[in-house]
Amino acid sequence: MKFPARKILCAALWLFIGTPAHAFDLMEAYQLAIDNDAGLAAERAVEQAAQFNLPLARRAFFPEVRIGGSLGERQNDQGITNTIEEGRVDVNWTLFQPAELIAISQAKLGVQRAKLRFENARETLALQLAQGYFEVLAALDQQQVAILNEQAIERQLRLADERLQVGLGTRTEQIEARARLLQAQSERIAVEVELNNTVQLLEQIISDPQATTSVGLEDLARLRADAPLEMPVPATLNEWLVLAGENNPALQAERLDERIAQLEWRRVGRAYPSLNVNLNASESLDSDKEPDYAANLTASFPLYGRGQFRLAKRRAQSLATAAEQRAEALHREIEATITAEFLAIGLVISQVQALEQAVLAGEASLQAREEGLEVGIYTHLDVLDAQRDLSRVRSDYATARYRYILARMRLARAAGRLDDDFIARINAWLIKP
Repeated sequence: MKFPARKILCAALWLFIGTPAHAFDLMEAYQLAIDNDAGLAAERAVEQAAQFNLPLARRAFFPEVRIGGSLGERQNDQGITNTIEEGRVDVNWTLFQPAELIAISQAKLGVQRAKLRFENARETLALQLAQGYFEVLAALDQQQVAILNEQAIERQLRLADERLQVGLGTRTEQIEARARLLQAQSERIAVEVELNNTVQLLEQIISDPQATTSVGLEDLARLRADAPLEMPVPATLNEWLVLAGENNPALQAERLDERIAQLEWRRVGRAYPSLNVNLNASESLDSDKEPDYAANLTASFPLYGRGQFRLAKRRAQSLATAAEQRAEALHREIEATITAEFLAIGLVISQVQALEQAVLAGEASLQAREEGLEVGIYTHLDVLDAQRDLSRVRSDYATARYRYILARMRLARAAGRLDDDFIARINAWLIKP
């Protein structure tokens, strides 16, 4: 029995990411995501904008030149009206202002923070891309398992029909085989729907918004059968916790945010003296007077700011406390992630190894029951049960292998080590068709 959904899925699966004549692997998908992701492009623009904050802050100590003039009339005691024309040039130059020096320090930290946030966005995108890519591969494996299971049950149904016709089988065996086939077909359709969904999610991450592209899923690089199963390096949980505390870009950005907030507290929470140079020259254009020149060195210190320093200080203290608590909350979250993923890797490795042996045992059990059916030791129901169990174990084995890879990548992400080299190492575990 065939269903229209299968044909629809086959058409949809070709709408993926490109029409190249070569195989497509994780590294190529990653490069497409880096080039096309709108969120990462936005973070890149924010980083570029932050680069201008430092020279803008330094402009506070650059001289400011203004030129102006005036035109008017003045009437003297005799009633004579005279036209007044005057030109003026003013130069103001701040020599010392601690608040502006603090602002420059804040701008420097802001540039570093923007870079860290861009790096965090890149690592987040890399993990999302890997999850999407391996979810597609897992769905393909599930589809293959479902197809093999359906084909095996179809063979059992044909055999049950033949045995019934020659009087060796029973009607119950035939009905059971037909019911199992319908269930297998339903499971295969559900797997194909899930495969279609995972393809669409991956397409959202890596598709080029300027072009409609497609690639056949058979061109995707698949996980090698001999892909390594090994514990990450360094080998201890404490070392990973230290790495995360030192390298996680999101955590480092939050800590810089805390330092910027503390500097803001210093900048606005007190009065600072200032030292300025003022130069000006003016000339009356309607008379023969010589131009006037003036130079002033001005020092000032605010004595009373209408309470704004006290209020600004309290506000800045609250914001600094909020930044400190955000950094601490994120640090705890990252430590929990590191602990969970590090422990999960060891468990998943054991699970994959056990499931690998379970697949071999399931295949041997199925073969034994098929042979036993021929001599009357086992029934069709025994064979169908063995086929169902083998299908489930194969599915669990395929899923566990991808869980191992994603656990490695989540651990690296939490520790701030999900760079291009790490992705290239994971990509080396794939094999192109």
